[in-house]
Amino acid sequence: MKSLSQRNISIIAISGIALSLVLTWQLHRYETNAIYNEFVIHVGEEVQFIDREIALDFDAIYALQAFFKAEQKVTQEKFASFSKDILLHHPNIQALEWVPQVLDSQRTQLESVLQEETPTFEISERNNDGTLIKAEQRNAYYPVIFIEPFVGNEQAFGFDLGSNKKRKQALDKARNTGMLVITESITLVQDEKQHNAFLAFLPIYHGQPNTKLQRTEYLNGFVLGVFKIKDLINSAIHHSSVKDIHIELSEQLTDTQNTIFKTPFSKEQIVEQMRYEKTLAVIGGQMWNIVASPTENYMTSRRTTLPYILGGASFILTVILCFYLSIILKRSHEIEKAVIERTQELRKAKDELERRALVDGLTGIANRRHVDAFLKQSWAQAIRSKKPISALMIDIDFFKQYNDYYGHQQGDICLKQVAQALKTTVSRETDLVARYGGEEFIIILPDTEDAQLLAEACRSNIERLQIPHSGSKIAGYVTASIGYAVLYPSLKDESQQLVNQADQALYSAKASGRNKAEPFHYPYTTVLTGTG
Repeated sequence: MKSLSQRNISIIAISGIALSLVLTWQLHRYETNAIYNEFVIHVGEEVQFIDREIALDFDAIYALQAFFKAEQKVTQEKFASFSKDILLHHPNIQALEWVPQVLDSQRTQLESVLQEETPTFEISERNNDGTLIKAEQRNAYYPVIFIEPFVGNEQAFGFDLGSNKKRKQALDKARNTGMLVITESITLVQDEKQHNAFLAFLPIYHGQPNTKLQRTEYLNGFVLGVFKIKDLINSAIHHSSVKDIHIELSEQLTDTQNTIFKTPFSKEQIVEQMRYEKTLAVIGGQMWNIVASPTENYMTSRRTTLPYILGGASFILTVILCFYLSIILKRSHEIEKAVIERTQELRKAKDELERRALVDGLTGIANRRHVDAFLKQSWAQAIRSKKPISALMIDIDFFKQYNDYYGHQQGDICLKQVAQALKTTVSRETDLVARYGGEEFIIILPDTEDAQLLAEACRSNIERLQIPHSGSKIAGYVTASIGYAVLYPSLKDESQQLVNQADQALYSAKASGRNKAEPFHYPYTTVLTGTG
């Protein structure tokens, strides 16, 4: 019996030690998985901060583009005043610049004019050793002539962006598409520390080009923002309460990836086997990848001593086994619950960010981004259902004179009132009322063939507001001109065609006296069936 009791004790001891080791290993593994899940959530937060920071800063470039479109002539003083206000709210932007297209025949005159204020001014470029020299002769130049802030960016003044291959490729792409385009990572001429940076370009045209050839012919120049990648990313992740995460950001080039930012952790500090990778959305024509790993400090700060306590308590395994298993299960459920709750919170936050990105901040109605997405979806539905789709373009008459006389604050109030009048005029939930830019609004009407009545109702309701307008040449109150168009889209048509036709009709309404609603006049009757 004594021998049997010792054997049983030995078996229990061996079993207890073995079970303790197994449970300790399992708990360590569960804990590691829980920490990794938490890490993934934190990285998701970081990515959202980066996405939001970039989107907000790019909105500033669109605002500068709208400013150039609204102003008939932009002087250095107007540019500086407008840019300072933008930079005050967007500290991540290194500089804002105006870059005109200067033909070779115009170069001498431009340099002479600017040398009256800056005697040393000349259109410049970098030679092979990085020194700024006079730009070689070429068909066209793209010199920086307005820059804010000027202090700290002096070397960029007069620099021909077209002299650099990466910059020239981005300029050509922005000109040909009319869209925002960013460069691959570059070194700024004004940055002595050689930090990675990129430029974001938006073209400015005279007139309303619709084709690649017209965009080339109508190009005035480009507004651009200068961004240091390190400052942009650090500003985004600075908002996070989570530290000790290694982040490496790279841009996708033709044949390889180029690292453009990484946090300053040594290789020994990084837990490389816990790797999380995600591709950011296409930004201005570039694809960015983010790779994140926790550091040893991140892991250690979240480890507990429970596995080691269990290992040292093997002699009382029978007593504590069920109790400890309950702790493991409870902890696992709590972690899973926390992960689910945090995921739901992130999803709500993401949905709210996406909603705000589609709403005009001033008027509270949809913005131009929302229009693009809505029109694309409605266009596809109209093709499938073989039903028409209409568009109204609305422009407030003599709005610049209104702003000049009453001030921009009163101008903002006027825009809000007009937006509300348009919103109440449109009764269907399937229609979209949006601010298209400046004092211009757009209404997209799916499954609508006759937009005349609604166009006239919109014009009339704006007129009924009786907003005083001393600067108007046609009435003593605010009025609006409206152009509308309708199409039966087909697969060979593009949705932008509808907007362009409505815009042409708007131009006709303004040209024929304003405060009118004019249809787009189709050259052939077959246009409505999608053949033109």
